[in-house]
Amino acid sequence: MGHFEGKGKGYKENSMSVNASLAYSNREMPKSKWTKDAILEHLENEDRHDLVEKARQLPHYALITFLRNTSVHHTGALFNQTRFWTFQTDWFANADQADFDKIIAEHKAKNTKTAEERAEANRRAEASRQMKAKKVELERLFKYSTYKTLNGFLRNVTPELEVELTAKRAEAIRARREQLRASWTKQNHQCGLDQIEDDDFIDSYIRF
Repeated sequence: MGHFEGKGKGYKENSMSVNASLAYSNREMPKSKWTKDAILEHLENEDRHDLVEKARQLPHYALITFLRNTSVHHTGALFNQTRFWTFQTDWFANADQADFDKIIAEHKAKNTKTAEERAEANRRAEASRQMKAKKVELERLFKYSTYKTLNGFLRNVTPELEVELTAKRAEAIRARREQLRASWTKQNHQCGLDQIEDDDFIDSYIRF
């Protein structure tokens, strides 16, 4: 990082304010810049080699707990306001294993679903899949009904009507299959004959 003397107004190379550049030189950065490697490098630059190994053993989410918001500056092409943070070395140095265990436990509790929550999520996902599959089945029956619109059919179809239309579709497919089989055999239409047992394929040839 370059060094800048004093504070002032204006922008450096049309990318950030002068004060934002000064913040970088003072080891202040946006939170997104404070990666684990950046924190380790920061500790090394402060000659706190005693803390480097301590930090290396911890997950990144635990380390960023020791960041403190120090300022807000303008950055980027649109000069958006960005919070700048610094790593609190002394705070980290005074933290012990009990502090780290608490941070890790709270993180896991916040981000790990319970067995009941996972089971409920699975139940909802399965119910959604079943609903989508049912909708597809009903959409196949629509053209065999007397309804003019699909939405009207889906809103009003009853179990009894579904059974009736399923039988009607099966019979229509059976009859159409035999017609196509005879026609395609004469025409030596092998591509069609290869799919002759596929109900959905035959259904596509049925018009009312």
